[in-house]
Amino acid sequence: MPCLTQHYLSYRSLVDLYTELDNEVSWLHAKYAIFHQLYATSEERIALLSDTAPSFFRIIHNVLIDDIVLTLGRLTDPPESRAQRNLCVRQLLVAAQGLSDNSLLQALTTGIDKLDEACAPFRVARNKRIAHADLETTLARASRPLPPVTLEGIEKSLALLRSLLNQVIGHFESAETAYEHVILRGDGDTVAFYLQAARDHEKAKREAALAALKSRKAGA
Repeated sequence: MPCLTQHYLSYRSLVDLYTELDNEVSWLHAKYAIFHQLYATSEERIALLSDTAPSFFRIIHNVLIDDIVLTLGRLTDPPESRAQRNLCVRQLLVAAQGLSDNSLLQALTTGIDKLDEACAPFRVARNKRIAHADLETTLARASRPLPPVTLEGIEKSLALLRSLLNQVIGHFESAETAYEHVILRGDGDTVAFYLQAARDHEKAKREAALAALKSRKAGA
């Protein structure tokens, strides 16, 4: 009975942890989807944002990318730091220990190690620039730049996160979450659509006003 009880508690702990990580990863994909729609769709869209409100959309760009980097850093933190337990993917290993399922443990270990390696540059950026302003890093920015944060690196990390969480849910039931196909009530495409509509409307107004002016001059 104690063994069964421990097995059940480990299972419940894993389910609760998965639920919280699933929520984090879902919102992370939502934020990246909006970022990609706004800034990685086309040169025409970049021009639209720059022509409309360049400073505003530059700030949104930086805030979104930094938030994505922060989240990737948090999710790959160690299970504990300074006597505080962290919500991170390595907690999956801690919770799964009590299940005595070697195949699950091996799959989680492999997946987490790959994700940890992929997110290494993001943790450096989080620790040196975003969460903390490391003085030496700031002063030597030109001569010793931080590892670059690239869209390719973010997308690789997101793919590894999806695979990891789907390994967990797929181990217990025939299910998979398509995190990359997030559906939002208003997103980057929505913003771009209305910006373009407003731009087209203003252009039509100017052209109509110019045509009316030319017509009055011709009739004078």
